[in-house]
Amino acid sequence: MSGELASSLTGRHLSVELFPFDLDEYRLVKPEADLLEYLKDGGFPAPLHTPDADRLLSSYFNDILERDVRERVGARSSRPLRRVAVTRTGEDRGKMLECATFILLRRRFREVYYWRGKGEVDFVVLRNGDPVPVQVSWEGPTQRHREALDEFYEAEPRSAEAVFVTAESYELGLHDLRGPQSRARQDG
Repeated sequence: MSGELASSLTGRHLSVELFPFDLDEYRLVKPEADLLEYLKDGGFPAPLHTPDADRLLSSYFNDILERDVRERVGARSSRPLRRVAVTRTGEDRGKMLECATFILLRRRFREVYYWRGKGEVDFVVLRNGDPVPVQVSWEGPTQRHREALDEFYEAEPRSAEAVFVTAESYELGLHDLRGPQSRARQDG
């Protein structure tokens, strides 16, 4: 919606938050796909069915950057935002996994935080009111992850046990990271 139309309809619309496909949904379209293929393709449905997927994804990127991000942060130019955004100049499986983990956490927990001291915890979610630190690494936790968690637990001693997300655990479904909505469905 344009800014004018959205402001004129204030109070007369229903917002619906849509998420890209998760890995299971993606595999309904591409049953033989592995995790890396999912991370490279992304979870937007339409590009999975078109031979011009790169062009469509590029259009999505530009629209999101210009209409959503730039307007939200009040930037006069999108040039600095483009420098910060994820580009196609290299393959960083860890960063792709981190982005996918964020989307999964947003679907399950609604609010997702991060923590920074001298080190950094990639994500923190609240489960039953307790902070749960989440570290993401393609192959497994590193010394840097462990040191950041030690510092986090000093600052947040009532926190739950950390969850380490790897390519393998993500592919298995991260069952140890169920949100309140998921738990209610499982129990009921």
